[in-house]
Amino acid sequence: MRWRLVAVLAVALTAGCVGLGGETPTETLTPAPVPTDIPDSGPGSTVIPGISADGEMDSTVIAAAHRDALGNQSFVWRSQTDRTGRVGNATTRTGSYEVLVVENATTYYRDTDTEVGREDGSRIYYPQYTEYADGTYRFTRALAFTWDRVRYERKPATERYDRFAKTTSRAVERYLNVASVRVEAMSVDGDRVYRLTGQRAARAWGGSIRNYTVRAHVTAAGFVRNLSARYERVRGTSVERFHHQFSFETVGNVTVERPDWVSEVAGDNGVASLAVKGATQATSGSPRPFRGT
Repeated sequence: MRWRLVAVLAVALTAGCVGLGGETPTETLTPAPVPTDIPDSGPGSTVIPGISADGEMDSTVIAAAHRDALGNQSFVWRSQTDRTGRVGNATTRTGSYEVLVVENATTYYRDTDTEVGREDGSRIYYPQYTEYADGTYRFTRALAFTWDRVRYERKPATERYDRFAKTTSRAVERYLNVASVRVEAMSVDGDRVYRLTGQRAARAWGGSIRNYTVRAHVTAAGFVRNLSARYERVRGTSVERFHHQFSFETVGNVTVERPDWVSEVAGDNGVASLAVKGATQATSGSPRPFRGT
């Protein structure tokens, strides 16, 4: 049984959806000057919430604006972090991902390989973790490093939409935490979007971070459509290189279908007691691969 995304998007919002990494494969970006009627300082000087015309910024403000601009809309959001480590002649490569397909607060699909929870008072790490909620129940399928098989669980669906919005806004706050950015106004299908480019991580990142660059496309209301950040972390003789990217693929008119595995373990009515199945599934299949642009 494949570990895959089974969300169906009823209507894809293609206008104004910008690809990962600051690229725009389906639209034409037309440069447009930053409005000249915005003063350099004082009241009204903010181009985007938390970002002034001269590039000074507060990542906590833009993160809050992003969360507010997203509102209670349905959306599809993908995030991936690629990490390359090097000590001497040895090189390792790892990556992590998260997918959110949100119809509403209690109807959603979430898939990730970096979930952290608690079991018997101790932290537990899940290299495979999927949630699906149908408005009434929340079903989970998980595999932990300390388990020998996949486990399933059913609970009432009692989520809050803020949980998903905050997941995306935390990424905004973290990766746009730079001293300043260059602000460029662009036109995407007739709508104004700002391209932000920063090259120095703020002090909060610590002195081990170097060669930091970040690029994002943001609406005037502060909604961060996509973001791509690259940086290095130096510790002694080891150097780790990171590339983090996220993108909203769709905003609005998203529906989520029930995954096959829910029917397999819970019965067609979805309310039967969940028994642990597939003891051999701990090593079969793999998480749905992230597909960037």
